[in-house]
Amino acid sequence: MALLLPCQPTLRVVAPQLCPALRDLADRSEITWVARPYERGDLAGALLAFAATDDPATNRAVWSEARRRRIWVNVADDPARCTFTVPAVLQRGGLAVAVSSGSASPALAGLVRDVLAQAVGPEYGTLAMLMGEVRQQAQRRYADRARREQALRGAVAEDVLAAVRRGDLDAARARLAELVAGEDE
Repeated sequence: MALLLPCQPTLRVVAPQLCPALRDLADRSEITWVARPYERGDLAGALLAFAATDDPATNRAVWSEARRRRIWVNVADDPARCTFTVPAVLQRGGLAVAVSSGSASPALAGLVRDVLAQAVGPEYGTLAMLMGEVRQQAQRRYADRARREQALRGAVAEDVLAAVRRGDLDAARARLAELVAGEDE
């Protein structure tokens, strides 16, 4: 659910109780909490639904209503009743890495995401931001898409990442500008 929040959706959670993370979101008015069990009709107006209760009968009822209303639904621990799946996501600023097991094992996808998190630190989010800046420069400089893509691929260099890791964003920007301009050729 945390990945949906930046999109500013209207999120409504129907449940008699909330886990601490959802309770915190409700307390900050980031979600609307309907403090009762699911009832038929709760999906009216919804575009997307998650059924994640400990009660298989309730999850099936949510799935059934979602099907009737043609709403995308994810039923926890029941891949056969999912019309979409949710990958395990590693977010580093504007960089997102999604890992999916095709519903076979969300736990495995989460484990792989956590392994990747050890290798992909916060500096990659900063690098993504800088690459966004230099991409605009490359778009102005190179009308030819293939040449522009080549320049941008070449700009993702270890020395740029090293400068970001040192916190020297001026040096990283300068090196990116050199690489995109082709001054290293």
